Amino acid sequence: MGRAENIDVKIDGTGKADIVKKEEKDGIMTFVYVPVSAGEYNVNIRFKNKHIHGSPFSAKISGSAYVRN
Repeated sequence: MGRAENIDVKIDGTGKADIVKKEEKDGIMTFVYVPVSAGEYNVNIRFKNKHIHGSPFSAKISGSAYVRN
């Protein structure tokens, strides 16, 4: 099993996306991000500095129901 410090998540895209990382007691890592604008984003997830299978993942964000400044 991996360790939390070996996991890196970065998001590149149209606008800024802050990432919140939380480590649960059972060792599960949770990452939450909220993009500030609609557009296309790439979610890069690395373990021990190597992309996990399928990374980078693409995310298309649309709408304006929730916009952060």
